[in-house]
Amino acid sequence: MSDSEPCCPVILVPGIKGTELTDEYPTDREAVWSVSNSLRGDFKRLALHPDDRRYERIEPARVAPGPLFNLIYEQFLTSLRHELSPTEDRPTPVFAFSYDWRRALGDIQAQLDTFIDEVIARTLLLRHYFGSGYRRRPRVHLVGHSMGGLVIAGYLAQYGGDRIGKVATLATPFRGAPNAVLSIATGQASMTSVDASPAEREVARLLPSVYHLLPNYDGALAWPQGLARGFYKPLAWQPSVYQTIAEYIRLYSRRDPAETAVLPDRIADAATILRAMLAEAQKHRDEVEMLDLGKAGLSDRDWLCVAGIGEPTVDRIVATTVPLPDPAAFAKAAVFDGGKAIQIDLLASVPVDDYDPAAPEKTGVRTGDATVPLAGATPAFLPYESLVAVTRHHYAWWEIGDRLVNGLVDLHAALPRMNAVQSMVVGHFLGNGVRSIKALPPPGIAAKDWTPPIAGLVPG
Repeated sequence: MSDSEPCCPVILVPGIKGTELTDEYPTDREAVWSVSNSLRGDFKRLALHPDDRRYERIEPARVAPGPLFNLIYEQFLTSLRHELSPTEDRPTPVFAFSYDWRRALGDIQAQLDTFIDEVIARTLLLRHYFGSGYRRRPRVHLVGHSMGGLVIAGYLAQYGGDRIGKVATLATPFRGAPNAVLSIATGQASMTSVDASPAEREVARLLPSVYHLLPNYDGALAWPQGLARGFYKPLAWQPSVYQTIAEYIRLYSRRDPAETAVLPDRIADAATILRAMLAEAQKHRDEVEMLDLGKAGLSDRDWLCVAGIGEPTVDRIVATTVPLPDPAAFAKAAVFDGGKAIQIDLLASVPVDDYDPAAPEKTGVRTGDATVPLAGATPAFLPYESLVAVTRHHYAWWEIGDRLVNGLVDLHAALPRMNAVQSMVVGHFLGNGVRSIKALPPPGIAAKDWTPPIAGLVPG
């Protein structure tokens, strides 16, 4: 990019639960999801309707996205707006893309496509963009955190990259994270690093977006012999998942209560709903796995992929079989064979971190950012040696407040607040690299073989 040409405007796509949600139906808007809701563990109003998962379980309502969570994103937005703008009268627009993170990612991608149109139109109202070469080929840079990066990858697979300049993703579960499984199945984990609960578990079971986060990398699953492989199979889910959805059908379905009075019928309906969410999520994952950056008009040098390591992270789900409770209730659903069902072994599905800073070239390392394991953060469409790894030790000594935030949440959630990461994103989008910013090659890659897409990174 020449000095006379402005930087492309930037769109920040936050992670799951990173956008506040507000019910606009009451005359005074009511918070459905906010920082205070998350701290209280108030999940009831997040639940979606079993008959139409675009809308709320409790109607009438009209839930809409609001601001991003300031604790995670305010500093990041402020930094990008300042560092990407050459002068005060020549600002580089940096927009936050607020979205309803409960929805299927295909729906969110369609909204992002419309938002890109809006951002380009608004940017061309600025004199220094309208009078530059930007008008001939308007594009945007995209930066995604956590699930936001998965939205970006799916967007490129679906819509192509004609209007995309460069991409940066932070802590994105391109190949999923076992925490998503635990949040659905047991309530023992959360994709936001906030302590999970049974209430969150029940809500998560009807949120399409959570199924998009299921892990599909090698080694993510340890199954009893003879069972279907992979979490996209209905057989992989505990009977309680079906029972929760069936109870939602009994309580909230618009159908006559007589039509939902029989438990085997409700379980069969629940199986239909779960199959649909799993199929939708698998289709999206397949599209991301097959993403061809060349066909999208990008190269791997256009994509900065940052992953957190050095934190104990669940990277494998271990399951056992148990007798199927109430086989008659599940007979019509035709999910479980032989009277056996899955049960997750929580004692064996534990966080692991065997990354050793003294042996950075060791292969087969099991580590992550406390939420997304390295295996899940490694996209199939980028060379592994191009990834950039960071640990909590990459906070500068003066980032005292961010160290405290990292103590409240975890490295995964706090990554956008890290100064080194912010500098990398700025250097990537401006194309001028960074000055002696420390980061790490991904485990198993020697410093001499490391090929990050930005110049100036120092291994360490």
